[in-house]
Amino acid sequence: MANIKFLVRSVAKGKFAKLTVRLYDGVKYDLKCPSGYVIPSEAWNNRSQSVKQRYSYSSDFTEEVSRKLLNGLGDLKHFVLQALNDHVGQPINRDWLIEVVARFHGAVSIQGKGKETLNEYIDRFIEECRDGRRLTNRHLRFGASTIKNVKGFQVQFREFQQNRRKQYDFDDITLGFYEDFVAFFNAKQYSPNTTGRMIKHLKIIMRAAREEGLHANAEIERRQFRVMTERVDNIYLSENELRTLFNLDLSDH
Repeated sequence: MANIKFLVRSVAKGKFAKLTVRLYDGVKYDLKCPSGYVIPSEAWNNRSQSVKQRYSYSSDFTEEVSRKLLNGLGDLKHFVLQALNDHVGQPINRDWLIEVVARFHGAVSIQGKGKETLNEYIDRFIEECRDGRRLTNRHLRFGASTIKNVKGFQVQFREFQQNRRKQYDFDDITLGFYEDFVAFFNAKQYSPNTTGRMIKHLKIIMRAAREEGLHANAEIERRQFRVMTERVDNIYLSENELRTLFNLDLSDH
């Protein structure tokens, strides 16, 4: 009989870790993939399949967050087992499990409306950065400034689409798109560093979506699809110059 467990393999204290979903059935299969949920690595008990009783909650992981996590894991377990019961003809392998977990999180509509679009994915990407379900490569929560920058990219991307009167999806992100996107920012007289930051966030989002199985578009990896930068010479005052300004008598002005 098929069973599901959620596992944390990281032992790094003070950092969030990804919960892995394990689907197994005797000798038939033993499959693992990311569950889409994260938790402080020292909080999870693999044996009891719950948060450790003596875990000290914090502002990053409160009791309310813990309850929502456990409810989400319960829903995911039910969803995967139901998909397993309903499947017809598909081989039960890791790709199948990844697809089912993605469908649970909304990457593919449960009602059969089709795959999540690029704009929908950007919404989810930002939401998961905010609530801690999505982590940095160092397994830390995204900072407020990073989330603000990604949100800024989203605003510019929406404005670009409105300007071009087109909704862009994953497969539309080509070199032709890149040149048009850069031209859009050049027309607004944005600096190369600002334009490059928008390209950087787009590439991060496209790579994340590709890893989650939403598309197979690799155009962003081409050399021409580059993140441009320019050197900035920061102008600053010496200590003596600051002292002179501080002591300047402006009482007559």
